[in-house]
Amino acid sequence: MARERVSIIIPCFNEKQVLPELFERLKALEKKLKKRWDVEFVFVDDGSTDDTPALLDNFIKDHEGRVVHFTRNFGHQAALEAGYLYAKGDVFVTIDADLQDPPELILDMLKKYDEGYDVVLAKRRRRRGETFFKKSTAKIFYKFLNFIANIPMIEEVGDFRLISERVRDELLKLREPHKYWRGLVFFLGFPTATVLYTRRPRAAGETHYSLKKMLNLARIAVFGFSDKVPSLVAGLFFLVKIFTIDSPTKWVLVVHAAFDVFVVWLILSLLFSIYRLLLGRPNYVVLRVVEGKQGALVVYSKS
Repeated sequence: MARERVSIIIPCFNEKQVLPELFERLKALEKKLKKRWDVEFVFVDDGSTDDTPALLDNFIKDHEGRVVHFTRNFGHQAALEAGYLYAKGDVFVTIDADLQDPPELILDMLKKYDEGYDVVLAKRRRRRGETFFKKSTAKIFYKFLNFIANIPMIEEVGDFRLISERVRDELLKLREPHKYWRGLVFFLGFPTATVLYTRRPRAAGETHYSLKKMLNLARIAVFGFSDKVPSLVAGLFFLVKIFTIDSPTKWVLVVHAAFDVFVVWLILSLLFSIYRLLLGRPNYVVLRVVEGKQGALVVYSKS
């Protein structure tokens, strides 16, 4: 079988505590992969303010690949976009730096790719080290999104996935400003397989994915992949009005006011999305790119 290059794309934001263990596991994985694959690592430093940038630059000097440094924190989805753009492989795997997702699973994902699949998703059979609130809200969200989405989506999958070069190329053609990569992969419809795994607690440090960021990602997912939202809101609006029309009690007034605020927020959020699209601002800005092996400092931007 002809040798191909696998690009392992890793977004990073203030991960200095976990990077030493990550590097060791990546080096061990690289040795196993090199029997069949050429390997490059593409780290995207999402505006880290700790020692993460220096640690990444030092690691990449001895490996194929590059480190893409953002000017500031632009977010996880923007980092994934930059990773896809700057990677030079034939196959692309995205994985977070916190080691909740095991890099060793990439071996199984590549076997599925060799079987002819363009997309291989890592599906969680269990989530360890996560709060009941996070696990329950994630489950509810996936169920709700599948209910309202215009396309079927596999539940319990995140951004730990493998895609072929043709899938990557099609993803980068999509020009929408707010990208929900998990949904966009399903939108394209390429042959898809899954591999099961148990998600572990973070190897070190604390999560950087706040409740605010999770809610924003959920908003992008719902608005981007369903045209049922206006119908659901309108239906709920009329049900509330009908069943409370003769009950001008205090709690009913509170419900009406809360619902009216929600509708206004919904409309304004949609208008702002359209406004941002018209502005045409990039999703991220690159400060510098450090290439591997020679350790050359290259200053340029593809954003």
